[in-house]
Amino acid sequence: MRLPESVDTPLRTAFCILVLPPGMAFATAIGFGLPVLPVAIAGTRSIWPKGKLRVRRGTVAIEVGEPIPIDGLTIDDRIPLRDRTHAVVAKLRARARQRLRDWGHDPGGVD
Repeated sequence: MRLPESVDTPLRTAFCILVLPPGMAFATAIGFGLPVLPVAIAGTRSIWPKGKLRVRRGTVAIEVGEPIPIDGLTIDDRIPLRDRTHAVVAKLRARARQRLRDWGHDPGGVD
């Protein structure tokens, strides 16, 4: 993973996670030459109900996939990259939900 030489040295050595609006995330990854890290979380419905600010204690499962490389992609590839990422996240989400069931927890929601 390489950032452009014009990017400041502290940023070049830092590790950060960017959570961006869907329309911006894939263009940003391609623009900066950064891989996309697919992540899925299951079980949050019971610990963080919609409309509530407070998170309750509970069990969640997090699945982190392999980074999706963007080598050779251009801005015109952002939609196929999005579709590929969504497919990977759907599989990760299914695994996370199954892990909750294996632990004896109802993941809630819809598979």
